[in-house]
Amino acid sequence: MKIYEVTIDNNPGAWKQGEDQNILVLAIDEKEAINKVKNNEWGEKYYYDDKAVLLGPNGNKPYISTGAQFSVYEVKFEGYDVAIGLKDIRKKKLDKLNEI
Repeated sequence: MKIYEVTIDNNPGAWKQGEDQNILVLAIDEKEAINKVKNNEWGEKYYYDDKAVLLGPNGNKPYISTGAQFSVYEVKFEGYDVAIGLKDIRKKKLDKLNEI
């Protein structure tokens, strides 16, 4: 899984006073990230059994108009290794801390 930022443009081409809504999503690819936002699945929490998670404010759903356009890009952390959703890493980290 990768971290994607999905932007919702509810009024494409119109003048805007502020920024479009941006949502961080954990997904396998860009298409899945957009589908999770379109289907209002972004407020979920991590489910270890399904290995599925979406990041976002709990309970708040974004406004999506019928003519909305979506753009997406992968969020990368240059120079860092990012591990997502791996319970073993947390367990190993805790074991290492307990050794001290």
